[in-house]
Amino acid sequence: MTRSNFPVDDGLDAIELFGGKGQTIMLLAKYHGMKSGINFELIAGVDLRKESDIRFLHAYVDRNKPQVTIMAPPCKGYSKWGHLNKRINYDAWVESRKLSAPLARLSGDIAIKQVNAGRHYLVEQPQGSGLYQEPQWRELAPSAHKVILDQCMVGLAMNKSPYWPVRKTTEIWASYERLLMYLQNLRCDGSHPHAHIGSWSNDGHPTVASSDMQVWPLNLCERIAAGVSECITHVRLSHRAYAFPEAAAGEIEITCPGCRGHIRREDPRHDRGPGCKFRDVEPMIWECDGCKHHRHRNHPSHTNGPDCRWSIARTVGEGASSERAPRHPRDGRVPAFRDPTAELRLENREDGVPGDVLEDAPPDPEVLSPDVEVHKYTFKVQKYNLEVQKYTPEVQK
Repeated sequence: MTRSNFPVDDGLDAIELFGGKGQTIMLLAKYHGMKSGINFELIAGVDLRKESDIRFLHAYVDRNKPQVTIMAPPCKGYSKWGHLNKRINYDAWVESRKLSAPLARLSGDIAIKQVNAGRHYLVEQPQGSGLYQEPQWRELAPSAHKVILDQCMVGLAMNKSPYWPVRKTTEIWASYERLLMYLQNLRCDGSHPHAHIGSWSNDGHPTVASSDMQVWPLNLCERIAAGVSECITHVRLSHRAYAFPEAAAGEIEITCPGCRGHIRREDPRHDRGPGCKFRDVEPMIWECDGCKHHRHRNHPSHTNGPDCRWSIARTVGEGASSERAPRHPRDGRVPAFRDPTAELRLENREDGVPGDVLEDAPPDPEVLSPDVEVHKYTFKVQKYNLEVQKYTPEVQK
């Protein structure tokens, strides 16, 4: 697979650097529903000692913007026994530093990139590692959240008989405190014996090679994954806006009772003051008694004349129903042609509204006698060329 064929994901939740088999981002995707990216590791096909792969890493982070970058750079050249190795086997110490120092600085550059972009990182190292003395990590130290734990408390043990727990004291830095939520209070409680990391033991306890203890135990991966999930969830929720300001910057605070009641702009109940949206609209004053008291348009106090606001019904194509009860059971809807303002509509108005007023409106079915023949009517819809055929139904006697 070439670099150009690597997947390019938009809006990743997490990626991993030096993650071994990538167990942590696998847990994030499988159990937390997170969108995980690439595991930048040699066994995954990425060699971060190569300049081309370093450029690929930076381009991938810039483009996909992972919310959290999980890192565990090699600590071979930064162990707390490094000063002894420098004296005893200087050449080997130099070789280990040549491997570890560039990767430590690279991880520091990625951490700084994450922080500058408002995103987050987590890095794991043995306690006392010299990695944290590199310039990039000294720059991040004042704002970093830190925790120290013993990996024997999260399941680190020998990979061969007698499978004793191994006390590997670890220091983890993170840019967000919730990343470390599930890594608290994990110092050894002394309830179990420990195997020694190294090749010698002065108390008869078994030993284990340091290289065999570089892989994170499953419980530690689960705790880190849970912290990453907690961090991302909290960040997303905190970015939601729940503020309800009374008035946005540059907007007028609405205090007009007419505007607050969503009343028509021509209504006199608008105070036309600074807090009114219709300050420049001329109010319409109606002399009709029903309009003065803001009664329903079907109320008999409306005159339906020039002094009544409901005379405007002539310009609309449909009437309003009568006032109905607010809750069930209630009467049925009254047809529009039964509205008191129905006769006020103009005939042949040519305003694009379907239908003209009919002289022969259908009689009320409730007052029909059994021997009355119902005469239906014909009307044409102007603008739409729609015609309803006339027919005469027979009424059973």
